[in-house]
Formats: sequence, C-alpha cells, structure tokens
Amino acid sequence: MDGNYYMIHDYLIFGGVFAIFALITVSIYLYSQNQSFKKKNIKLSETNKLIEQRLNEVQLEHLGTKLNPHLFKNILNSVQSHAYQNYMSLDKLANVLDYILYESNNKFVSPKEEFSFALSLIEINKIKINPLFDFRIKSKIDKSDPMYEEKVFAPLISVDLIENTFKHTDFLSQDSFISIYLELENRIFTMKVSNKASLKNVLEKEHSGFGSQSLDQRLKMIYHNFYNLNKSSKNGIFTAELKINLGEFSDKVRILDDEILAISYLKLLCEQIENVEVIKAFNDPKIFLKEINSLDCNVCILDIEMPGMNGLQVAELISDSKKIIFTTAYKEYAAEAFDLNVVDYVRKPIKKERLIQAFEKIKEINTNSAKKNFIEWNTNIGKTVIFTQQISYIKTSEIDSRDKEILLKDNSVIVLKNLNFKSILEMLPSKDFVQINKKEIIAISSIKVFSTSEIVTNIKINHENFLKLHIGESYRNALLEVFGNM
Repeated sequence: MDGNYYMIHDYLIFGGVFAIFALITVSIYLYSQNQSFKKKNIKLSETNKLIEQRLNEVQLEHLGTKLNPHLFKNILNSVQSHAYQNYMSLDKLANVLDYILYESNNKFVSPKEEFSFALSLIEINKIKINPLFDFRIKSKIDKSDPMYEEKVFAPLISVDLIENTFKHTDFLSQDSFISIYLELENRIFTMKVSNKASLKNVLEKEHSGFGSQSLDQRLKMIYHNFYNLNKSSKNGIFTAELKINLGEFSDKVRILDDEILAISYLKLLCEQIENVEVIKAFNDPKIFLKEINSLDCNVCILDIEMPGMNGLQVAELISDSKKIIFTTAYKEYAAEAFDLNVVDYVRKPIKKERLIQAFEKIKEINTNSAKKNFIEWNTNIGKTVIFTQQISYIKTSEIDSRDKEILLKDNSVIVLKNLNFKSILEMLPSKDFVQINKKEIIAISSIKVFSTSEIVTNIKINHENFLKLHIGESYRNALLEVFGNM
C-alpha cells in the first residue's frame, strides 16, 4: 500500500510539474505572440503615417503643377496687354519667373523671398491698370524678426489673394480701388487685400479658376491650426485677411548633453528635420539653466546621465511652456521621466526616424492647443481675428461700459463690442491672463513688477512713464495663484 501511495504521490508531483511547465510554455508563447503583434502594429502605424505624409506631398505637388501654369498664363497676359511697358516690367518678370521655376519647388522658403516675389507680382499686375486708378499698397516688414530669413513659409501662398484682387475688381467704377497690406511682426505674417468687386466677375468666379480652393487646401495641410483665413463681402467691397503664426509653426531647440560627439550628432539629425532649428547647444547643465530665459526656444532635448546634475533634475527647473525630449542609453529612467510629463523618451543610439516621431508628438500637442492662439471677436471695425499673444491689456470702455478696449503690443487699440469680462476670460488662455480688478485684465507678459496692491507694467504711457494698475483685494489671490503655477 505504501508503494501505491508513493507512486500516486510521484504521479501527482510529475503532473503538477508538467502542468506548470506547460503553463509557462503557453505563457511564453502568448507573450512572444503579443510582442510580435505589438511590433507589427507599430510598423503598420509607422507605415500609415508615411503613406499619409506621402499622400499630402503628392497632393501638394499636384496643386503646384496646376498652379504654376495658371500663374504663368496670367503673368504673360499682363505683360502682353501693355507691350509698350515691357521694358520696365522685364526685371520684375524675371524675378517672378526665377521664383516660380526654382524656389517654388522647395517645400519652404523664407518670408523675405515670398515678400520679394509678392511685390514683383503686384508690379506686373499694375501695368494693366490706369495710372490714375486708386491703388494702395502698404507693407510693414520687421527685417529683424527671427522668422524673416527662416525657411518656414510655403512658396506662392500670396498668389491667390493678389491674383483674385486684380481679377475681380470693377475697374470701370469711379469709386473702385485695390488695397494690399503685407506685414511681418512678432513672428506673425499678415496679408490683407480688399477691392471694389465687379458683379460680373463675382458671378463668373466659380467657373474661372481653382486658386481659392487650392489656397485653403495648402494652408490646412501645411499650417494646420496655426493660420486663419477670413473672407468677407459687404456693400460690394471684398476683403480677405490671412494670418499665419510662423513662430508657433516651427520648433526652436536647445540641446543639453555632456558629450560633445552626442551634441554634434543631435544637431546633424535636427538639421535634417523640416521646421526644426537648433538655437544653441550646451554641455554644462548650470550654464544651460542660466540662459534658459534669454534664448528663444520651445523644445529642450536633454540627456539624462550627466555628472553633477542629471537631466531629470534640470527638467524640473524648466517652465511647462517648453516641451522636453529626453535622450539616454538607459531604459530604467523611463517611468521617472514620464512622471515629469515630458513629450518623449528616446533611447540611444538615436535614429532620425525616431527623433522625427518625437517632433511629430510635439506638433500634435501644439495643434491641439493652437485653437487658443487667436480669437475672432466682434469689434468696432467688424469681425476681427486677434492673436492672444498680441494682447497687452484689456479695460472697460469709458464711453460704454458694455464695451472693452484691447491694447495690443503695437499700441493700437481695438474695441470689443458688448462683451463682459467673464466671457473674455473664458476665451483667453488662463495661464497668460488675469483679471486684477472689476475693470481691467492684464497679460502676464505685460507685468514688470507688482506688490500687494499695485502692478507696474511694461506698457509705456506718453513715451516716458510705465502704466500702473491697482490690484483689487478680491482679485489678489488669483494673481498670486497664476504666478504660483508658473
């Protein structure tokens, strides 16, 4: 009987071991299958992104092949219609043709190049109108703007608005006019055109060309939510205004790594990625932090393993407004890194495709938050799009308390019609603006210093003194809270 007992015992042990072994084997198999499916899923996702990117490129190329011959035809018609002025137009024509043939094939050009092209195109179109015609052109180009010579501008963006303005103007009407305004200031490109529209041309417009549809498609594919195109028609006057936030569209990068070779390699990779510009690189965390606010950037690429002060410690001292990408050869920092709410964690050795993915994540974050970059309001000059970063100060109008006056960075004033502070604050980014009393809202960027009862702004009045504002007692905590969260 004892022999049977031990035999049964041995069988049970063997069966248990076999079951455990089988369970482990099945678990390993299922895990490997799961990992395999994950890898395939990642590859499929990457393939889909590449296909979407290529599709956009093909669509843009297709739009370009349709646009260029159309533009050539219009230009040659202008020159041919006034042969006696050809000599004066040849220089402008040469500039335009050079731009179309050589620069327009690039995905991006600089605003400087596009402005030069636009002005030449306007001059060519002017030769077919009467010298006495009311033609107004004005430009406000800040050549010191960081975006002025950067490759951030899609070529031929200005064509559609210029061409349609000339094409659909009523040149026979005595009160007819054309107005074109170009501006580059604070990284924002603005183009505004208006004209007295011809009824006949308006009726024929839907059959006459594809330019307007092409412009909308290109802007959406290239600039996503970082642009605004507003068109309106009132009393026979057609107006179109395009604004592109070029500063938000491109990524300006600072690199921190204690190894010089790693810095050189990262800079090389960044140079190969569109709309990514390396502002400065550092190999010392202390110097990096010392200059954090003096250099204009929105992305920081930080190495984690560094002597003295590691990248995790540096990240804790960087403003939330800057996106962080960690690079390291060690995977054990991943959980701690993501606790800091960084954009991505890239393992070394870094591949170009992997770094592109990190910047795509930044672009996606920016796209989702870009809706608050500008707001369309009813104002004293009609429907007006205002970029929030251009607002310095808002106060209740002294003429009508239902209206609010907005002071912009360029010291111009726009009146918001029939709007209360509660509605205004709901539309503004809460981290950038705060109400300080019953009648005033201040942009955080406009505050120079403040005490418990008063704010000294960086807004000059009478070109000498700085504007001072009173802090209401019930609003003091809200102001302190905003600074406490920065």
